Amino acid sequence: MDSRVRKKKEKGRARAGETIQAPLPANARHQESVDALAERGDELRAEKVRRIKEQVVQGKYQVEATEVAKGILRSEIARLLGGRRKK
Repeated sequence: MDSRVRKKKEKGRARAGETIQAPLPANARHQESVDALAERGDELRAEKVRRIKEQVVQGKYQVEATEVAKGILRSEIARLLGGRRKK
């Protein structure tokens, strides 16, 4: 085999003890982002709960009735639509 052909074939391979950096597929990069956001989301949620508890203890927590109603409606609609899709 001619040396130019051999070099071309060897170019993409690592030798013993070497590592190759291969690009991650898009879905793997996306999953890494999702995992990082999920971990961060837990921290943010815990901070939000801590702030709300503090407001409740101080008597400063204000409940927005319209926001509660919107949340209930969203939840119920999602449940109903989800039930239809499963059939």
